Amino acid sequence: MHNHIQYGHLAIYSVFQKLSLSRIKSLLLLFSILFVTACSSKKDDSVALEKFPITNPILLDTIYSQEYVAHIHSVQNIEVRARVNGYLEKIYVDEGHAVKKGQLLFSISSAEYKEELAKARAMLKSSIADAKAAEVDLQNAKRLVERNVVSKTELDMAQSKPEALNARIEKAQSYEASAKLQLAYTDVHAPFDGIIVRIPFKTGSLIEDQGTFYASITTPSGSTLERTKAIVNEVQKSCEGIDAIESVSSLAGTNILSDGTGATYGTCLINLKNWDDRKESVDEVTDMVIEKTSHIKDVKIEFFPPPAVPGYGNASGFELRLLDKTGNGDFKKMETVVQQFITDLKARPEIASAFTIFDASYPQYLLNVDEDKAAQKQVSDNAMGTLQTLLGSEHATNFIKYGQMYKVMVQALPEYRAKPEDLLKLYVKNDADEMVPLAAFMTIERVYGVDQITRYNMYPSAELNGEAGDGYSSGAAIAAIQEVAKEKLPRGFDIDWAGITRDQVFAGNEAIYVFLICLAFVYLVLAAQYESFLLPMPCSCCYCSNLAHMPWPYA
Repeated sequence: MHNHIQYGHLAIYSVFQKLSLSRIKSLLLLFSILFVTACSSKKDDSVALEKFPITNPILLDTIYSQEYVAHIHSVQNIEVRARVNGYLEKIYVDEGHAVKKGQLLFSISSAEYKEELAKARAMLKSSIADAKAAEVDLQNAKRLVERNVVSKTELDMAQSKPEALNARIEKAQSYEASAKLQLAYTDVHAPFDGIIVRIPFKTGSLIEDQGTFYASITTPSGSTLERTKAIVNEVQKSCEGIDAIESVSSLAGTNILSDGTGATYGTCLINLKNWDDRKESVDEVTDMVIEKTSHIKDVKIEFFPPPAVPGYGNASGFELRLLDKTGNGDFKKMETVVQQFITDLKARPEIASAFTIFDASYPQYLLNVDEDKAAQKQVSDNAMGTLQTLLGSEHATNFIKYGQMYKVMVQALPEYRAKPEDLLKLYVKNDADEMVPLAAFMTIERVYGVDQITRYNMYPSAELNGEAGDGYSSGAAIAAIQEVAKEKLPRGFDIDWAGITRDQVFAGNEAIYVFLICLAFVYLVLAAQYESFLLPMPCSCCYCSNLAHMPWPYA
């Protein structure tokens, strides 16, 4: 009997183990109903039930397990982008190598951001020194007021200075924190573990890509427009085999650097595909085009990206003018000075490239006028005006016909101005209304000179463009150019800045002065409104404090 109950418990436990929870509840409910029914049907003279010994049931360990299924989607490629602009200084990894989270990938030139941090720390140091001096002045003012030496108005003014200086300290601290953050961003680390798939830049590349670059083509002096057009078409044809290039627009007879025209100038605008459709950067594509156009001889081709800010110059990098202040108008000497200045610039490590389109070797004809002979022939000063009309045309009048307005241009026929000797066969009218040939008082001389004279601030000038060297900021390149100009340029020659470089040089601390002017204007308006010079002081301090808590450079 003992064994029967033991095995019965085991059987019941096994059955309950196999049953679900809902079925167990149903069975328990059924047993409860049967038990209540049986108890209600018993008689009062029921016999006492026999007692049986019950042992503890055998407990078996059962394992309950549940399967959890999750879908993990892996990202194939992640682009790691820099948070600051600058030139790529060093790459610490190679394509195909595995990297760990936090590992240094590449670094950007930090010279510019170190300068900003130094300025911020100098501003903070100066503000703290001024604040300490203001506290000393305040204590002195309090003692003087107690002795009735100064008035309370001066004490109020002394009390307002520390508050304003504290706001300036907070602003300088915010500026320093922002400069530290920008400097920290020059080192780019891996956000997680992975494998480097592609590095689209090389050392010295600017971490910017506008998807286009220009080609300035200059054929030898005296070349015809047909030859320039053939060279431009050859450059355009060389770009057809590069997959990263989407289109090439060419234009013969136009110089994109000087916005001038001439038979020896040509321009190509090379547009690249989107980043999703190409693997090469703009520098890599430029190197490909340079390699494919290396077979074109006797032509000067300069490749350069567009300016960072549209409208500021015609090329990226620095832009300046070399000025001739001697007053002698010797363009051959100026050409020698320009070429030597470019050579000196290229010798500096801060300068990667420098070039110019200034050329004083274009074949020309110089007309020499003998004023004595012209006076004998009674030819006045209108001879050059007549020559301008015969060669270059002149707008005389307009007329309307069939509802359309037409211009009347006066000019000699082409057969009368085809050769240089034809110029001396032209006639001008003297004061006696007689026709006098130009050969009577004019001679022609073959010379070499510039195709067009450009002036900058009233001085003859030559345009120079270039790029900063690897690992150097634009500020370092500007300082190097100023140093070379001061040491190497001969007497009577100077430089001046143009484009976005001019704004960078002359910007300085204009924002500080504008802020102070605005603050003074607000203070005067509040002083007029409150009719007091002391009441607007707290408002001005609050204004400065609010600006100090704004993120730099919006403060």
